[in-house]
Amino acid sequence: MDLSAIFKVSSDIFKAATPFIILLITALVIPLLKRGNESRKTFFELPTGVKIEAIDYILAYKHTAHPLKSLSHQIKMEGYKLDNEVDFSSKVIKFYYNNRSKNARFCRNLLKARGMYSVDKARIAFKSSMFACLIMFYGLAFAQVFFGYKLYNPNATGIINAIPSYSLVLGGVAYACVVLLITYQCIVIGVSKRRFNKFKENLST
Repeated sequence: MDLSAIFKVSSDIFKAATPFIILLITALVIPLLKRGNESRKTFFELPTGVKIEAIDYILAYKHTAHPLKSLSHQIKMEGYKLDNEVDFSSKVIKFYYNNRSKNARFCRNLLKARGMYSVDKARIAFKSSMFACLIMFYGLAFAQVFFGYKLYNPNATGIINAIPSYSLVLGGVAYACVVLLITYQCIVIGVSKRRFNKFKENLST
């Protein structure tokens, strides 16, 4: 089977699978975009009174192994747009106010992108799986745009004939937007990660 025949078979398969591809894009990308929009608000954008309330709660917090008390703590910290780890959240707040002009962007992205890194004793390290996901999403975005371009037939008439090509290209662009946002957050966090980890402010006060 020559390359032209292989490409024709691939094109037919993609055309038949287009409705499922659109559903997959909708199921995966749209929730990510909504969640990303909701997560843009962090502790530092909350009203002053709520921020003071959160700091008072952190200062008074006592660790407990009781399941319901732990759940209550988690719900409160989520409401304050902070991480469940009290020492880590305390360090983020202190690092932010230690030099707002220099640390504000880092701290905001740190709270937005909690899944990118692990925390150990209020120090952060990027997860290796995060880089694998970035590569996968970049590959997926490129593949969708590439196959969408290959499927496009300038001689075809009617919008129906263009739907497979356009849906793949638009899906690729959507994935690219998501992965570029994540990449931006990685860069912002990576630039100041070492300074944050070396920050020696006393976390108990």
